[in-house]
Amino acid sequence: MTERQIKPAVKDCRSDESVKCATSEFVKKRNSAVFVKKRGSDGFVKSALILALGGLLAKIIGAAYRIPLTSMIGSEGIGLYQTVFPVYTAMLTLSSSGLPIALSKMVSDRNDGRGVLIKSLLFYGSVGLIFSALMFVFGDFFGKMQGVERVGVCYKALAPSVFLVSIIACFRGYFQGRKANAPTAVSQITEQIVKAFFGLVCCKYFGSTVIEKAFFAVLAVSVSEIAASAFLIIKYVILKKKDKQTAISETGEEGKTAELSLKKASLKDILRITVPVALASMALPLGHIADSFIVLNLLKTSGENAESLFGLYSGCVPAVTGVPIAIAFGAAATAVPILSSRGKNKMANLPEIMRFTGFIAIPCSLYLALFSPDIISFLYRSLTPSDAEIASKLLTVSSLEVVLLSFLQTVNACLISDGKQKKVTLSMYAGLILKTAICFTSIFFFHFGIFGAVAGEIASLALSLSLCLCFLKVKIKLPTILYDISKELLLSIICVLWGFYLNSALKGTVWFAVISAFVAFAYVSFSVVLFGKRGFSLRKTEAA
Repeated sequence: MTERQIKPAVKDCRSDESVKCATSEFVKKRNSAVFVKKRGSDGFVKSALILALGGLLAKIIGAAYRIPLTSMIGSEGIGLYQTVFPVYTAMLTLSSSGLPIALSKMVSDRNDGRGVLIKSLLFYGSVGLIFSALMFVFGDFFGKMQGVERVGVCYKALAPSVFLVSIIACFRGYFQGRKANAPTAVSQITEQIVKAFFGLVCCKYFGSTVIEKAFFAVLAVSVSEIAASAFLIIKYVILKKKDKQTAISETGEEGKTAELSLKKASLKDILRITVPVALASMALPLGHIADSFIVLNLLKTSGENAESLFGLYSGCVPAVTGVPIAIAFGAAATAVPILSSRGKNKMANLPEIMRFTGFIAIPCSLYLALFSPDIISFLYRSLTPSDAEIASKLLTVSSLEVVLLSFLQTVNACLISDGKQKKVTLSMYAGLILKTAICFTSIFFFHFGIFGAVAGEIASLALSLSLCLCFLKVKIKLPTILYDISKELLLSIICVLWGFYLNSALKGTVWFAVISAFVAFAYVSFSVVLFGKRGFSLRKTEAA
């Protein structure tokens, strides 16, 4: 049924039931990736690239921001700055984590997208407000429990962000469910630009001590969330007006389309999907909270500079590894609404989605492992030689997390689109238990120091990914996926080793940047030859 065929059906039909059927059919077809031309077989790649590029720019700005910030406040200041984020991230997880992906599935599945958004805003906005108040009131207590009492003021500065991120997550899920990823990408970039500008200006002109500078750096996060939420609200108002005009032109009566939605979402429906996803998303932040308590205290008992080492582990290194992970997240976030709209054929395009994830994650992981000393010296020149050496080793080991976490978030998204949220939760918490055990034993008994935390993280991700793949095993073409990954791995090894050889022969910052760009260009070019120009496009499948 085409748009022109539906339009007279709605106008000419006198019975409410007929109008409901015509309107519902139009909305379903309009939202379907099969019906809309720009969301055809290339829709996944285009949508994923929008989120990937948005995530890339946001991470680049964030990583660039860390360079002058680290220079201004030092590794101790970064350690204080990072100390508040594990608890903050856990509160975000309880109030909003997993919402964009979960709500995108609901908006894609249902006609009542705006109803899903409003109910989500009311519920999760209230939850976010409660957690903001808790963080503000108990900030000093959290600081004492972590053994860093002076960060209590930082918790208070960060408290408003919990409520704001809840609002932002609801809007992002709504837009992604409508297969409009640009608002999410732009809001991510807006966050980073505002945070960098406000944080650097305040640290330079208003912070005199290390804790004051850390306070202003944390306050910049809250200011950036205000800017991002304002942008999304404005974008929603503009889109609502366009939808209103479309409803008038299609039905001849203002608001008719909205009134005739057949599958209205209840709060129970929303919670049934969002709660398991939020619980699963909470596993990684809980692991970071465990790090902030276990790692900091164990390192202090061993006589090491705990705050400085924790700053390198949880601040400097994730700022680098987070760039390719954020790019690969575009595949995960885009997969949910597209696969959800394809009925019984949900997993038909899983090989292409996994191939896109591997295309980004595998070469980036190898690049970070081999070029870690150059990357750290290029990005963090203010670090002392000893800190730079430790950060380089941490980055080398942590590079494996890029592959594991990139594939994990993609497989989790596919399970969510297939309605298996509880299995995602099970696998993530199994990994969390293993992480905590390995982290504690490797530091306390085997004296691995900060590298024990990295070992726990890698083991956790490996276990969670293995379990999720087992849950998907009956639905995936494993030989096809492994064959594609092996080709990507071989091509990555060739390109990165070639770049490593050139970098060893040609020393210098300029040559390092040129060689890095050359490796990326060579890999993309050879990938196009190897897979073909449509190697990452989704096959057209009809929704069942």
